[in-house]
Amino acid sequence: MPGCAIAVDGTPESERAVEWACANAALCGDELLLITIGTGPHPGGTRPGWLTDLAAQIRERNGAPRRVRVEARTGRAVPRLLEVARHASLLVLGSRGHRALHDAVLGSVALEVATRSPCPAVVVRGAAEQVRRETVVAGVDGSVHGDRALEFACEAAEALRCDVVAVQAAPDSAFIPGPFEHPDREELVERAERALAEAVAGFAPDHPDVAVRRLTSSMDPISALTEAASGARLLVVGRRGSGGFSEALLGSVSRGVLHRAACPVAVVPPEGARPGRSG
Repeated sequence: MPGCAIAVDGTPESERAVEWACANAALCGDELLLITIGTGPHPGGTRPGWLTDLAAQIRERNGAPRRVRVEARTGRAVPRLLEVARHASLLVLGSRGHRALHDAVLGSVALEVATRSPCPAVVVRGAAEQVRRETVVAGVDGSVHGDRALEFACEAAEALRCDVVAVQAAPDSAFIPGPFEHPDREELVERAERALAEAVAGFAPDHPDVAVRRLTSSMDPISALTEAASGARLLVVGRRGSGGFSEALLGSVSRGVLHRAACPVAVVPPEGARPGRSG
């Protein structure tokens, strides 16, 4: 089973996904799978052998996984990638693509796969040179989904030898003006700070070498997370959440940061594989 699967299609966006996986090889396990989806004789590529050549280039890079496999599948991109994700510990996608991985904004394939992937999915936004802080940012909200995001962030930071910033956003709906009674703003922020401290304390014993900084914000959750993750190595969000991070399916906040964050975004399902492990 591959430790990490990367969706590639020959575009600059998928090349950045490959570069991210190589730069973060500690999260990718011992094996990397390059997977391309399409229709026709050479799915995802313009010439025979392009995928094999890409695998050879990766093997030559320092820090790349020890084994690199390639696979070309035909059919619709989303179901094929979800099949791959069932057997991977991590799935990496570029933010946009063409051919079977095409979309005009974020990438409909990337968004839908991140929404439904049974393993953590990383959508690579931005370029490697934009990383200015060796930090993993996690969105925390007191739900089990926020706990999974924080757990993944701590494990990723441990593997990458960097720190964690845990971000808790107080429910922004409580601060909207209107002719109704509002909870006290300071009380809401204090409650959020207590919840965040409790969440971080719960993971500290398992990750004693990871420094975790707490950040409570009264901004809307999308702005709070994208600002905190500016220049960060990775932003981690749960698939669903409660309070400030609530919505059915993926969650409006998760969708928002996938579109707005300038750094790679990991979307973590409630249950699934952990970074750096296969199986």
